[in-house]
Parts: sequence; C-alpha cells; structure tokens
Amino acid sequence: VYANTVQSFSSQSAMIAGQHPPLTSFNWGAQGAEHDLPRLFAQGGYRTACVSASHLTFAGRLQHLERSGFDVVDRPTGASEYTDNSWGVDDRRAFDRVRTFLDAEPDRPALVMAVTVSTHYPYDQSLPGVPDHPNPLNRYLSAIHYDDAQIAGLAKWLATRYLEEGVDMAY
Repeated sequence: VYANTVQSFSSQSAMIAGQHPPLTSFNWGAQGAEHDLPRLFAQGGYRTACVSASHLTFAGRLQHLERSGFDVVDRPTGASEYTDNSWGVDDRRAFDRVRTFLDAEPDRPALVMAVTVSTHYPYDQSLPGVPDHPNPLNRYLSAIHYDDAQIAGLAKWLATRYLEEGVDMAY
C-alpha cells in the first residue's frame, strides 16, 4: 500500500489496514477493524508487535495501535539507555526491540512493525556517534544515515538468524 501523506498517523493507518488511509487530521477514537493486518496475522498463529522509538502520544497513535490487534505495543515510557528527543528516543531502541521480540520465541512466526522517529521534524535529537549540526537539512541527512545503518544492522542480524525461514522485511 502506498500512501502519499504528510501525517504519520495516515501512513500508520495504511500499513496496518492495507488500504488508503482515512482523510482525517487526527485519529482520536479509532477502533481498529477486523481486517487490520496485526489481527489477521494473529488469527493465523503469528505473534504480533509494534515496537517504537516514539512515545506514541500524538493524535491517538497509541490507542489506534492498541485497537488494531497487536499482541504487544512496546514504547519508551521512562529513563533508558537511549538518547531522548522531542518525539521519544533514538531509533536504535526500535531496532533493539525487534531483535528482543523475535528472539523471545524464535520458532514461532512473527509480524513486527517498528516505529522510528529520528527522521521526524524538527530533527532536534542527538544521535549516538553523530555530530550535531546547526543546519536542519544536515541534521535530517544525518538522521537518515543513522537509520540506514540501523536497518542494515537489522538485516544482517536477520540473515544470520532466520535466513533459512525466509524473512520478509519492509521499510
């Protein structure tokens, strides 16, 4: 599903429902639907999780995820080893949580959705090992580079652990 949208809720909705998102600015009160992918995967015997670097407190995102059929919605809720930013913590947390969730029951199929925030405006977070830049464009490009490295690390990790089972990964 491709959803050309500038709002994170709308793209989240498209990913979960497998259809174009509703034309709404906010998601307060979303109930989820019987055809939401996490619910369908769970009915098929999959473990399902949404792991996040975001606090998920904007526009009803947490409520939407909880009502979409995920077994687990994992988000930062307090002090941690990750660098804080205005939307949550650095994206390393989401990628670390994907690994933790998959390793908990490696023989059972899983659907995991990771919510990242390092590339979210205003790009004001400090990222581990990345110098701060006064220019927003340079901060954005640094955040993309940081997340690219996180994705590459996860892909390599998946290949070493789950290659025989045929892992599908979408970003």
